[in-house]
Amino acid sequence: MKSRHFRAAHSIQVILKLLVAAVMLFPILWSFLCSFKTETEIFRFPPNFFPEALNIENYRNVWDSNLPLQMWNSVKISLYTIAGTLLLSTLAGYGFSRSNWKGMNVLLYILIGTQMIPGLSNVITLYITGNKLNALNTHWYVALIYIASNAPTAVWLMKSYFSNIPRALDEAALVDGCTHVQAMFRITLPLVRTGMVACAILIFVNCWNEFLIAMTMLGRTRVKTYSLGLRAFMVENDISWANVCAATMLGLVPMLVLFLSMQRSFLEGLTSGAVK
Repeated sequence: MKSRHFRAAHSIQVILKLLVAAVMLFPILWSFLCSFKTETEIFRFPPNFFPEALNIENYRNVWDSNLPLQMWNSVKISLYTIAGTLLLSTLAGYGFSRSNWKGMNVLLYILIGTQMIPGLSNVITLYITGNKLNALNTHWYVALIYIASNAPTAVWLMKSYFSNIPRALDEAALVDGCTHVQAMFRITLPLVRTGMVACAILIFVNCWNEFLIAMTMLGRTRVKTYSLGLRAFMVENDISWANVCAATMLGLVPMLVLFLSMQRSFLEGLTSGAVK
């Protein structure tokens, strides 16, 4: 009897998961199909689910625009941000996990509390600072802002990963003659590489989708990011939805490639950081 109830509950759970997945994936599927349609087909009523013909003109229009360059700009800024954020969060996370001084928890709470500050409240100050430094329309300045915004969460994640590594390994390395820095890089750091991969993917997604800071700091077409380039297809009186769908599908490619190539490490990193 219990086995029958268990199977029924499991079947209901699977059905609910499939329904949720279908609801989440349907907009992506619809955008993919619309990327092969003409503007007339998109606005036709009743709508056709599949395009009448495989039209790649939309992708050609997007590829001939500035969007490929702007996608590369987003990749560069994301790589700069990942490198800087991981460097800071790794050192800070290791220090927090291996020390226990008075006020440390307060500092950690203040650090994560900065994530509650609305990003809009800092835009004017950041713009004035960038203007005085002649750093507007530069990728390094945007990357610095992204590093500052992603570092608090990354520090907490890296601290949790390092906390799962026994301190006895560090102590054994110190007995063998290693310094604290050598013990971290040679012994502890390789054990949290899956956590670093998880942080890197989360940072990449945040940078790739960010719009407000990029719109404020980057005004020239050739230095804009992907999210700004996508907006170029949406003007006040004319929105080319077919091109927008094609550009959206191209924008999914880097994230899909990154996630699928590092899926195992990403999932291991998320679960290992959730142990404590």
